Amino acid sequence: MARRALFTRRYRPSGSRRTGHGEPLLLIHPFMLSHHSWRPVAERLPQYDVLAVSMPGHYGGPGVSLTARFDDLVDHLEAEMDRHGWDTAHVVGNSLGGWAALELGRRGRARSVTAIAPAGGYDSLTLRDAAMVASFLVAAAGRRPARLTNVLPLLPAVASLGLRAVAHDPRQIVPADARHVIRTALGATHPVRVLLACARSIPAPGIETIPVPVHLVFADKDVVIPPRRYAPYFTDRLPHAKVTTLQGVGHCPQVEVPGLVAEMVHDFVVASTAPVAATA
Repeated sequence: MARRALFTRRYRPSGSRRTGHGEPLLLIHPFMLSHHSWRPVAERLPQYDVLAVSMPGHYGGPGVSLTARFDDLVDHLEAEMDRHGWDTAHVVGNSLGGWAALELGRRGRARSVTAIAPAGGYDSLTLRDAAMVASFLVAAAGRRPARLTNVLPLLPAVASLGLRAVAHDPRQIVPADARHVIRTALGATHPVRVLLACARSIPAPGIETIPVPVHLVFADKDVVIPPRRYAPYFTDRLPHAKVTTLQGVGHCPQVEVPGLVAEMVHDFVVASTAPVAATA
């Protein structure tokens, strides 16, 4: 029984989670994770109507075709917004989700955009980019045998190594959230197809036309999308965006320092809506 702890019946994935009341707030996860990665942040924002969605090809999300493009992932997010009756929302995303958040802003579906360590800023590919893609492919290929053997729960050191791609200090992640990170990474349905979809769409186009307030958030200890290499693509095209660099934090701050992320999201939503409220 213990060997199947990660994938028992009660952990069957859901496609989304909605909590709270107030201004609509859409949360979008990074590559190979799911809407579960936002749980510790969503629980700290009860004053918002929070919707966290799993994208196609991920744990809990629908399938994705071999010929899909990045736009197809964002189309699913728009369809979820429509299903919940949302024309627009404040949108927050991390990594792949950060790119999706910017795209929703470009499409006119966002009231504000917070993009945390956004992907898609590859105007020229380097050897480091190729190595990063190769590491993603290895992780994607290894998820099935790891899931079948449930080896990670038995090898804490291996699990900790994997978590270092997510957090600078994995010890800061609550154990239940760490298990969710592992479970959703192992349970991703079509990560290679998602990578191909993104590769067909890089670099992120048209972000300079986003008409709403944008908050670009980078993490100085990010080993997946180091800000020194990737931030300029976004800051050059969004010169009026607010820019924050989190110190001592890794690629997915929402699981490492959820309290800080919740506070940051709330402050930016308030700042973004204050001028409208003052005019009204």
